[in-house]
Amino acid sequence: MNSLLASLQEKVSSPDLATVLQTSGPIPEVSVKTSVRDAVVLMKNLKTTGVLVLHPSTKDLAGIFTSKDVVLRVLAQGLDPATTSIVRVMTPRPDTACETMTVKEALRQMHGKPLHRNHLS
Repeated sequence: MNSLLASLQEKVSSPDLATVLQTSGPIPEVSVKTSVRDAVVLMKNLKTTGVLVLHPSTKDLAGIFTSKDVVLRVLAQGLDPATTSIVRVMTPRPDTACETMTVKEALRQMHGKPLHRNHLS
């Protein structure tokens, strides 16, 4: 009975990513061949701060492109958004997590070590 209660308590205290990261629709996607300008226009139109960057033939994830990339990798470098390919300035091979993963598991994956509630346990 105690193990069942502990399991239930763990589920309640650690929701999955789908529960906490509810989106209002599909996440925008662009090709590795997309220009920075086109990606930024898409982000503006969809009122989002990032897009997934996919390989056109396989649809595999190549990277992500966010507003932070715009500032640090495009504007700060003085690149022309109209002629710069997104593949040049995106964040390549980002870590990913499936939506059924708990928040606790995702944090463990991000930090590469177990998370503890306190130091005494």
